[in-house]
Amino acid sequence: TLRAAAAARAVPPQTTAATPASAPVQPAGPAPASSSAPESKPFADRGRATPADLVETYMWATAKGDAKALAAATELSGEDTALVTEWFRELPEATRQQFGTPEIAVAAVILSFSMVSGREQGYVQILQQTEQGPDTLRVKTRVGGEGGFGDRDQTLVRTTDGWKLLAPSGRLTPERKVQFQETANSIAAAVKR
Repeated sequence: TLRAAAAARAVPPQTTAATPASAPVQPAGPAPASSSAPESKPFADRGRATPADLVETYMWATAKGDAKALAAATELSGEDTALVTEWFRELPEATRQQFGTPEIAVAAVILSFSMVSGREQGYVQILQQTEQGPDTLRVKTRVGGEGGFGDRDQTLVRTTDGWKLLAPSGRLTPERKVQFQETANSIAAAVKR
């Protein structure tokens, strides 16, 4: 499956600690002390009805190596969608059929380089959220677990089928095209075996 092939290319699993993203939004504060870190729980598919649900579902999809779920939780800019679609069309027919859509191919490639894939528990918190428009939020999230935590600034957008993480635009270079196509072909070949 695509999930297994992407996970095979990913960093080996590591154990982490977690609290659900569906917890109430907390104001930003100092890093949690190790004794007061949120409780470790498995990530879950909570859907995308709220920003907190999306953040945990995104981590769940990444941990599980689920390219379809990750693609459903990610929004590309119009310009990036056009580029990825062009790159996808240049792939061999068998590779395109394996993924089905450019978005799923992108998600599988992202998973193949993910340091979270295989980490099935951890904690995700929304520390701050700022409304940038009626359907756009800028959020600061903390993802943590064993070995520490990391804070991320992300943009979330509300779509007709729920909240999605807006992928940063402007990162698709000719070098990324080669990396995308080589990795997509490699994953598709691994799935065939």
